Amino acid sequence: MENVTGAGGVNRVAKAAPDGYTLLMGGNSALALSPSLYDKLSYDPVRNFAPDLTSLHRGESAHDPSVMRGMG
Repeated sequence: MENVTGAGGVNRVAKAAPDGYTLLMGGNSALALSPSLYDKLSYDPVRNFAPDLTSLHRGESAHDPSVMRGMG
């Protein structure tokens, strides 16, 4: 696991292979505000990212790797 923050992390995820092994936990700044603030971005928040609507069951923790392994 690698934790990369800021625009560098968003850029890396946008350029990553769509193999299901890369996860972006982004918020309003990278996905909604940046396109309005900057003329050119190295990514398109609509085309380069797809939502993952996976949810945890009650009592499960996303911090437990065994739980996350079973979600693919």
